[in-house]
Amino acid sequence: MQQEEFEFSRPFPVDKLRGHDMEERIEANEEELEALAKRFGIVALKHLHAKLHLVRIHSGEMAEVKGRFYATVVQDCVVTLEPFEAELDEEFTAYFARPDTIPKSEDMDIDDDHSPEPISANGEIDLGELTAQHVALAIDPHPRKPGVVFEVPRDAKAVEVGAKPLNPFAVLADFRAKKNEKKDK
Repeated sequence: MQQEEFEFSRPFPVDKLRGHDMEERIEANEEELEALAKRFGIVALKHLHAKLHLVRIHSGEMAEVKGRFYATVVQDCVVTLEPFEAELDEEFTAYFARPDTIPKSEDMDIDDDHSPEPISANGEIDLGELTAQHVALAIDPHPRKPGVVFEVPRDAKAVEVGAKPLNPFAVLADFRAKKNEKKDK
């Protein structure tokens, strides 16, 4: 089975954790930043680094990774369509175990935050990919430039509070009626 290639890969051999905790720091280079920005569908990723604390838990059967990443993303505002920068600073925790020790999906509690991911066949955890996944989750899917407010156009019909929302066909009927009025004049 061939290992998947990731844009930001930092393999960490789990065997290095025998008997002691470890701290790792990782940072994406320019090429990795560009590839990740493309993957995330954003204008740019200007900076990404993470501090990670790794430790064996459950009598050494699992590895716990606690991390904190810092990133600068450039996204297009959904209101103005102008690009703007946003800072991301978030913490995450993930658990890993050998695939043969992970309970089958039907035996697992879906809401369990401690459900482990499998350690790769070569005994590694990809800290870069783990960080990239958490960055992807932190990116605002509907980014709005700070201070920008969406304003309803003045010629838009006012909708009464508590009134039924207009459906698309009602809007089309209204449009057609106005168009016919103009023809009749």
